[in-house]
Amino acid sequence: METFADRLQYILTQKGLSQRQMSELCGISQQSLSYIITNNLNKSKLGPQIATALEIDSRWLADGVGTPETLTLTVLPILQSPLQLKHFINGSLRQSEYEKTVINEDLADNAFAYLLDLKKMVICDPNAQNTFEYISLINANVSVTSTKHTLSFPIVEWRIRNEEF
Repeated sequence: METFADRLQYILTQKGLSQRQMSELCGISQQSLSYIITNNLNKSKLGPQIATALEIDSRWLADGVGTPETLTLTVLPILQSPLQLKHFINGSLRQSEYEKTVINEDLADNAFAYLLDLKKMVICDPNAQNTFEYISLINANVSVTSTKHTLSFPIVEWRIRNEEF
């Protein structure tokens, strides 16, 4: 896909939209959209507006760099002790008191990472459904359990490294 128009036509096809439907979604005239595609334009000042409306990556639409999907990044605190987890649950842990990691998923605002040891970390999302493992805080100890307890948080991802985090 060499041109802006090529990428726009690709998105039309992928999303199963007509030019009219796309123009309505994007808040632009159908004539403008048709002009871009018919004249095989290499760029358009409407690119950012179109990308936002269609929830696609604006850089990909403009330059063909990357992929059409938007990247969702979530910054998570890395908790390293039962005490940090208690403070996090209570909302009394200040951002300067923990390290952070980034995950390419859209998780709840109260999601977190927990460092089990130097090479194992779990990503927990309290709003996750249909999980089979939990981080549980029981008697001032944190452990991985298969049963949900009062203070349990669903594990959505394991991260295991060959090197220390």
